[in-house]
Amino acid sequence: MAPRLSQKISILVFRGYPYDSVDTRVAKLHLDFNESENRDITFEIKAGPHPAVHESTNQGPPNQRPHFLRKIDVATVLVSSERDMALRDIIRGISPNPEWDDRNWVDDVLRVLQAAWPSQIHNSDVTYALNFMVDVFYRGK
Repeated sequence: MAPRLSQKISILVFRGYPYDSVDTRVAKLHLDFNESENRDITFEIKAGPHPAVHESTNQGPPNQRPHFLRKIDVATVLVSSERDMALRDIIRGISPNPEWDDRNWVDDVLRVLQAAWPSQIHNSDVTYALNFMVDVFYRGK
């Protein structure tokens, strides 16, 4: 029997820099392809009149990155191969809205992923993770 392959979706919250406040904290999405090999992609929206989504690959464990505050696991999705990029491709395909900030963007992307994988990404898990993200923004823990 072949091993079951999966990818983990998480929200990463980082402290604001150089000044940390609820308004300067940043939310990013994180896809972990294989924890033992540090294969991952972190997505971040650069908000503004011309928003863009930026990808960073293989940056190592999130808790070792500058200004890291919290990792909030959302769901684990079973995939067909180590090279399955369906999650990544859906995130890439979501056009940024100029009215979004990083929090709105994370919410919208998770809702799109949940609709695409309803049996693996449950609405209750997405709602819990988003509420936890808001709590981290306001409490800083």
